[in-house]
Amino acid sequence: MPSNYEFGLKVNTIYYIFHLAEDLKGKPVKKTLNTVLTTLAASLSIQGCSTVDYDPLVYFQQVGIGVAVYELECAKDKLDVVSLGGASYGVMGCGKKAIYVGPGESGFVRTSDIKIIK
Repeated sequence: MPSNYEFGLKVNTIYYIFHLAEDLKGKPVKKTLNTVLTTLAASLSIQGCSTVDYDPLVYFQQVGIGVAVYELECAKDKLDVVSLGGASYGVMGCGKKAIYVGPGESGFVRTSDIKIIK
């Protein structure tokens, strides 16, 4: 987070830019600023239209499953993963089950005891 001093410098710099009649190359600043803002707005609007194929369940199966493999002492191919809603995943395999949540600051974390299933 910027200090008050740094914030003041940024505000003063922006104020100065808006009040310049011409930049160093002699171009009108308002025209240059309008071009920059238009380009920025266009690129952000285009980015908003793009879709990312992100599936949290697939991400857990690729990244978070390693924790379950270790804690449940079960091979990856023997584990079944189900989404429990939100960022929670149920993992079952080798006669055990547990619930994991994530990703967070610590990655994927088990939030339940490991239960033996029959």
